[in-house]
Amino acid sequence: SNKGGIFLGLGLVKDRQGKSEEALPLLKQALDWYQDHATGDASLVAKAHMSVGKTLEKMGGVEMAENHFAEALRIFIVTCGADSPLTATAHACLGRVQLTQGKKEEAEDHIHQAVVLEAAKDSVHLQTVFDLLTVIIDLHTKPLNRDKFKPYVEVVQTAHSNLLEQGAPQDGDFAAFCKSAGEVCALAGSNLEAARFLTRAVELFRTVRTIDVAHVITACETLLSYVEAQRAQERQSARRNRGGRK
Repeated sequence: SNKGGIFLGLGLVKDRQGKSEEALPLLKQALDWYQDHATGDASLVAKAHMSVGKTLEKMGGVEMAENHFAEALRIFIVTCGADSPLTATAHACLGRVQLTQGKKEEAEDHIHQAVVLEAAKDSVHLQTVFDLLTVIIDLHTKPLNRDKFKPYVEVVQTAHSNLLEQGAPQDGDFAAFCKSAGEVCALAGSNLEAARFLTRAVELFRTVRTIDVAHVITACETLLSYVEAQRAQERQSARRNRGGRK
């Protein structure tokens, strides 16, 4: 009989009910069982590490959670590959708990890996990419470091084309993604891409009827005005440079 599966199932039910303290011992029993019965590195062991880590994180045990996420990541890379969706999730969780502990440089690397993998997935999960972009914006605007944003321009473009290919609904959630993507491009100094994303965000936010998004539209339009002014300056200096070379 698979006692590990029973412990894991019960632990996850307790966790979903918000009973983390009851869930943790069950999830740890599942992990122990899988470790005792697995030969070498097994993805089930990694999945149990992830479950224990997530519950510990909810309970504020971020240091112990970090150890579990790091071990899960190591096993997923060995068993599923460096570009597996499971590996992407482990990178995101590890980066998140490292950030909570102020380990900014280590966290940055894992958040970067996570968003690159998430953006390139066959089925991009919009909310996951949006959450990671929010973390990235916070990470590199205090203090602002434009160079850190440059690699993400291609990432948001990849995510955007994959989402469109998958037929993602053009709704408020997609608008929020476009807004974040526009902010990332603006912070990277890629003003043309920023203008495209922000224009689309405004178009989509205007169709939202369920909640009041007037303040979000204003924020998009303010940033769009700044980006358009930057583009005008770029065009002006390009003309001056051409004139100077004649």
